[in-house]
Amino acid sequence: MKTLVKAIQKTNILFLLLVLSLFFSLSSCEKSSKLTNSTANKKVDIYLSDAPWNFKNVYIDILKVEVKVDSDSSGVDDDDKDDKDDDDDDHKQKKDDYGEWKDIGFTAQRVDVLKLQNGAELLLGSTTIPTEIEKVRFTLGPNSEVVDSLGTTHPLTVMTRVPNLLYIKIDDDHCDDDSTRNLQNIRIDFVVDQSIFFENGKYVLRPFLRPFGEIKFGELEGGIKPEGLKAKIALSNSQGDTYSAYSDSKDGKFRIRGIKPGSYTVTIEARGKQTVTLKEVAIRSGKRTELDDIRLKN
Repeated sequence: MKTLVKAIQKTNILFLLLVLSLFFSLSSCEKSSKLTNSTANKKVDIYLSDAPWNFKNVYIDILKVEVKVDSDSSGVDDDDKDDKDDDDDDHKQKKDDYGEWKDIGFTAQRVDVLKLQNGAELLLGSTTIPTEIEKVRFTLGPNSEVVDSLGTTHPLTVMTRVPNLLYIKIDDDHCDDDSTRNLQNIRIDFVVDQSIFFENGKYVLRPFLRPFGEIKFGELEGGIKPEGLKAKIALSNSQGDTYSAYSDSKDGKFRIRGIKPGSYTVTIEARGKQTVTLKEVAIRSGKRTELDDIRLKN
């Protein structure tokens, strides 16, 4: 189911829980030019949200959440350097030339990411840092599971590049700054339908996480009729970007966050109903596009 990080600053991290998927070539959040005092503190909250999949539950066993804090306190934006920071050896030391890892105080738990749809999110933790965040790291445990549409529980085998560790690189577009409150929010979307696969008789998790900020990304909201119908809403554009969600099974409402600005084709489909396709739906930065209620016919 559904959303981390410009002169010297301190940041507190809000992490929004969504359905898990990573692998980005993204750089760190730009330092705020408004924070010029090196003693200033900035709170960062990190949230996790999720994208959909037709399971009843998807439990992700999360043991720890950490952030990598930039080691450069000069206020210089060094994203080109940070892009060379490889994940493969990050677990071998707490600190290197690129930064230092810091725990955000997450309480180990199994998170049902399917509860984080249509705007719902989970605050993973908060912290205060001296500069900027380069990466977020999840340590995953052995007890992840999925519950299928029949109610049967299946183990979920985690397959990550570094065993049991999940890395998300953070870019300035993924950070929402509130300079008046010295606060920054980072949201991460766990994209279930691009993270879970059925292979060789078992369910496999190859996490795909998509960080986003509400300022630089857009939203789509609407409703599906008749109510009580669970429909899948999918967006795609000519650049190959895709997003999806399921409507609420009670009131038919849906909300998709963290969408790159642009023009999209929106497809709505449900079992036993005719598929509806909407062309050239515009998504704008920092805006919510609201669709009129869509009635699906038999």
